[in-house]
Amino acid sequence: MGRQTPLRVLGLFSSILARLQPDYPRNTLITGFPFFDRDDDQVPSGELLRFLDAGEPPILFTLGSAAVHVGEEFFLTSIEVAKQLKRRALLLVGDSSQLISMKLPDGIAAFVYAPHSLVMPSAVVNVHQGGIGTTGQALRAGRPMLVVLTDRTNPITLDGVLS
Repeated sequence: MGRQTPLRVLGLFSSILARLQPDYPRNTLITGFPFFDRDDDQVPSGELLRFLDAGEPPILFTLGSAAVHVGEEFFLTSIEVAKQLKRRALLLVGDSSQLISMKLPDGIAAFVYAPHSLVMPSAVVNVHQGGIGTTGQALRAGRPMLVVLTDRTNPITLDGVLS
């Protein structure tokens, strides 16, 4: 569509990250981040709240809605990273993830969903794939974040982030 579209082109990011550029279609509107947390009837589980209150802030590992259902290897690597760092970890996984039914190491928990506005401010660092909604929530939380690529050639490393 590009320059030729008669429709509105939406930039779903903050104008702090980028302003309208001369080469953008003339009908581009920068909207700000699209924030979605939960439906009004979606209440965080008591188990999640107990985990957050049970110790030091965890590392949060999430892939956001765009990649969460294809990220099992990312989450398995995340568990190993947390174990090596001797840190608690919270994994936000897809509803088909095997991790929900697995016995995880002490201090590591997996949940299918949790509102980012609840868990991100409670994390020592938010590790995610860099999707626009997840990035917006991580910036809003005011905690450090680490954006990672999730393929085998780019392993996760948190060296220096937690020190």
